[in-house]
Amino acid sequence: MSDYTADKSAADQPINGFKPLSNADGYSLPTTGDDLSRLSARGDFSMANGIPMEEVDDDDDEEEVEEDYVAVDHDDINEFPYWFRRPPVHQRTKLDELHPFVQVLTVSNVDDCVNVESAFPEQERCSRDKFVYRLNRCPELCLGLFTLPILGEDEPKPRPTLVGHIVATRISTPFVTDKAMELPANWQTERMTVVNGETIGHDEYGGTIAIHSLAVLPEHQANRLPAPHDHLVPFYESFGFDNRGPSKCQFGGGGWTNLIAPVPTSQEFLDVVLSRTQRQLPTQIRAGFKISRIRGFYTRKVKYTQETFCEKFQAILDGFPRLQDIHPFHKDLMNTLYDADHFRIALGQVSTAKHLIETVSRDYVRLIKYAQSLFQCKQLKRAALGRMATICRRLKDPLVYLEQVRQHLGRLPSIDPNTRTLLICGYPNVGKSSFLRSITKADVDVQPYAFTTKSLFVGHFDYKYLRFQAIDTPGILDHPLEEMNTIEMQSITAIAHLRSAVMYFMDFSEQCGYSVADQIKLFHSIRPLFANKIVFLVVNKIDVRRPEDLEPEYQQEIESILKSGDVEMLQLSCTTTEGVTNVKNAACDKLLAERVAQKLKSGTNSSGTPGGRLGDVLARIHVAQPMGGVQRETFIPEAVKNLQKYDKNDPNRKKLERDIEEENGGAGVYNIDLKKTYDLADDEWKHDKIPEVWNGKNIYDFVDPDIEQKLAALEEEEEKLEADGYYDSDESVEDVEDADTRMKADLIREKRALMRNDAKMRKSLKNRAQIPRSAKAKSLSQMENALEEAGYDVDAASARARSKSQTRGRTATRDADGDDAMDIDMSDPRQAIAKAKGRARSQAATNRLLDGVTDTTARSKADRLKKLGQKKMNRMARAGEADRHTTASLPKHLFTGKRTIGKTQRR
Repeated sequence: MSDYTADKSAADQPINGFKPLSNADGYSLPTTGDDLSRLSARGDFSMANGIPMEEVDDDDDEEEVEEDYVAVDHDDINEFPYWFRRPPVHQRTKLDELHPFVQVLTVSNVDDCVNVESAFPEQERCSRDKFVYRLNRCPELCLGLFTLPILGEDEPKPRPTLVGHIVATRISTPFVTDKAMELPANWQTERMTVVNGETIGHDEYGGTIAIHSLAVLPEHQANRLPAPHDHLVPFYESFGFDNRGPSKCQFGGGGWTNLIAPVPTSQEFLDVVLSRTQRQLPTQIRAGFKISRIRGFYTRKVKYTQETFCEKFQAILDGFPRLQDIHPFHKDLMNTLYDADHFRIALGQVSTAKHLIETVSRDYVRLIKYAQSLFQCKQLKRAALGRMATICRRLKDPLVYLEQVRQHLGRLPSIDPNTRTLLICGYPNVGKSSFLRSITKADVDVQPYAFTTKSLFVGHFDYKYLRFQAIDTPGILDHPLEEMNTIEMQSITAIAHLRSAVMYFMDFSEQCGYSVADQIKLFHSIRPLFANKIVFLVVNKIDVRRPEDLEPEYQQEIESILKSGDVEMLQLSCTTTEGVTNVKNAACDKLLAERVAQKLKSGTNSSGTPGGRLGDVLARIHVAQPMGGVQRETFIPEAVKNLQKYDKNDPNRKKLERDIEEENGGAGVYNIDLKKTYDLADDEWKHDKIPEVWNGKNIYDFVDPDIEQKLAALEEEEEKLEADGYYDSDESVEDVEDADTRMKADLIREKRALMRNDAKMRKSLKNRAQIPRSAKAKSLSQMENALEEAGYDVDAASARARSKSQTRGRTATRDADGDDAMDIDMSDPRQAIAKAKGRARSQAATNRLLDGVTDTTARSKADRLKKLGQKKMNRMARAGEADRHTTASLPKHLFTGKRTIGKTQRR
């Protein structure tokens, strides 16, 4: 269920051939966000009760079942990401009828999740508000198992049904706590809620994946799907989780268990793979079966074992970071802690084992193909699995080493090399951890002795609505780089690779155990690492001794450091908190200004003109300027300048509408006068009443007596403007050439559409008999249209076709018109129907033996191919496609009579 703390005894034991992890004990840091993919990908490794190698080779193999595939409506593939499964190799169950697929949950699935959560007891269920919170904050950690029925041709697409879900969040603690299960009160407005140093709910900087809900619909729990509300610890252990004892979490009444997912050892690897092969494949075979079936049975065993080994090995390789693909800071940090060469060797041995197992499988599958008996196939299978097991046992030390690396990686802090960063460095015991604890909520150990901090610690804080990270580095001593230990090299790696504001802490009181001269000397030693960075010289413990109290020679050295201009001195005291906030604000302001300046500089070209993303942003911003270059100064009216702050006790204050209301009886009695603010020529007109009838006429019916003359003048002006072409635009005027081009373009588009339709028709006829173009009948109207489009005279060709369609003498049938290569169109469809009905029933419309055949040679060739294709069918006495035979649903000789004593083999 979560990551776990390293076993100190395991860290202290050396590993054969590999460098033991330095600084592995004493780690209590939260896991990194990069470990997310490793934990989720490694959930496959199980610690099930494996079956020994000798027991796998028994003869109790199950019978083969017919392979069954699931057909999926391909129109739904873009909408629902199906996982096309392998054909089931077990007896068919209800689970096979679900046709499941997996996809990430979203806020639209909240109601489905609430429905699935009914599988839990009421006190253990996740509330709807928590689902909304988790699916908004971390949907990438929430997966759903959906089902969708197989769709027919015209059936509408239904909504997929959620069968089960897994809902998880990130936390910064090794195990799930009650705080991680709670819902933050103001999660919609606050990014993170921290109480007493512990994050409430989802911690986006946490490195542990906490599974809060694994639920399955009650109606599907009988289909061999787990019921997660039962405490099935062995079920989780079979998937590779390790039982770490009872949990302190009291959600839903308590009784929970801490479970983690480690890298298995070599023996556990063998147990997992062999037991999976035994469970997933058939387990029965007989010597009397066909040799091809026996070969296929054992070939399947060898290939499935090889695939399982390779799948597990690939999961390990994908779970660990590739040094060439990560940030240089993380790369050098891993080299410092684990020795990159040993790390590569361990991963290389796993990769080599994967390739060796693939080679063994390929060789033995080739040998099984030529085996002549069940005994030979079985012995080859045993040899193949034995060689694979030997290769896996040789990975004992690399797997133990990688498990230790994984545990140590899980405790490294989550450091973002590209965000806003304050890097705190200096001699040991100068107050670095105290400053980090003062500005952040990081739980850093602060002690009055040197080297309290042995690794990198990270804290986060907000300044001007932006998230900053502050990194506390271990103390550095002034000696050559080659003599520095692993603890000091972590600080050097951070200073060299992180883009940050460096805060070099100094203790002028010398309570840290190092003199001021040594601290100044260390600053000059590591100053080359400060290149292109903002540097602050932070003087701590000013409540004991200030810079003014230093000896003159030390003051001169400090002034020489500050004289260059790229170093700024700040003062504070973590004990009295004097200047802590000012130091933090000054460092953040300068860091923000520097980052903005670098972005502006990187976004401009050599001429100084903004380009790239900066240019795109500035192009969308327009600042209006006065026309003609006129400079307009700011003008503030005198009345606005003379405005005074409203004071209720001032007798000369401005009288508000509320004051007038109180003077005239208060609310409900006083009625506000809206007309007193009217802007009219004479203030006496404000309260005049507008009459509805004046001089016996309706005031609203008043019409200007000159309205007709004004309207006529306006129409005359419009006609004159239209005649002068005032309203004509250049686009509406089209010359002859443009019109001709437009007409030709329309003809081309029409011709392309016809050609496209003809091509579609030809594709649709691929499965039908192909008739040569010379044998296809064409109507007279089609010929006339084609000749007219080509620009030929159609009269002569039409007359010739009509003359050929007329036969001489009396026809052999009652049909008045003869059948020729070209038929005359009938304008009346009723005549065509009558003509078809007039033919004799025994006479076909066309001669099926001659239709579509160009000459007698092609006809004889077709007959010869027909007889040749029928020859084998006739010799085997099998029914052909033209034979029609209905078998009896209940054969009488099998179902009639009483069953007697004796063999029933004939049945």
